[in-house]
Amino acid sequence: MKLIHKALLTPHKFYKAVNILKNIRVTGYDGRTITTNSELSIESATVIWTAGVMGEHPKGLPPLAIDGRSHRIRTNEFNQVVGLPNVFAIGDVAQMEGREYPQGHPQMAQPAIQMGNHLAENLQRLLAGTQMRPFEYT
Repeated sequence: MKLIHKALLTPHKFYKAVNILKNIRVTGYDGRTITTNSELSIESATVIWTAGVMGEHPKGLPPLAIDGRSHRIRTNEFNQVVGLPNVFAIGDVAQMEGREYPQGHPQMAQPAIQMGNHLAENLQRLLAGTQMRPFEYT
């Protein structure tokens, strides 16, 4: 069963595991610690960064992780940020190049939704110690 379906079937269990922080903005990530515009910092080996079409890049990304032309975050076929295998980018901010999309996927809702669902499944695989599957936009 897909993670999203489990979350919808058991929202009380899902939301107990999720902390929603309001009025806090991430200002950086060094591979270990998320810093914010407040005194809050969060230790994490894995970060899922979300943004709009012209999203901000978190500080601490290696220069090779930013595409010079599009200013999007470069990822591999598993949505892992180049140079940071425990950091993932999806949707408009992600620059995943491939044979079908040499300049990255379209910055539209459908690729973003598919990437989100696919990443949720891959994170389950990662936690289970199994092989992640590459993303294919259909």
